[in-house]
Amino acid sequence: MAGERLFVDGDESSLLLQAYDRLREVEKAIRITTDRATMVLPEGEEEMRWLAARAAVEAGGETAAPIQIEIRDLMKQTRHTFNRVMERLRNSLN
Repeated sequence: MAGERLFVDGDESSLLLQAYDRLREVEKAIRITTDRATMVLPEGEEEMRWLAARAAVEAGGETAAPIQIEIRDLMKQTRHTFNRVMERLRNSLN
């Protein structure tokens, strides 16, 4: 739309959407693993292996990175992107 400012560019929106989808898959696998809604990763090694296998299946067989590293990286990228977007928004209000 004319005169409308975009604070999230195409790369950022793609990253945020992909991270959201992947983290929702992991959250679903955690829910199945623990039989309850939670946002906390399991601590036991056996539970993490099961979660990794379940989350990989949910993602179509993707097993490129250990699940803990993948989740931490996604969260770090998401936080960094969110902070950039919020900084642009704050600057636009000044």
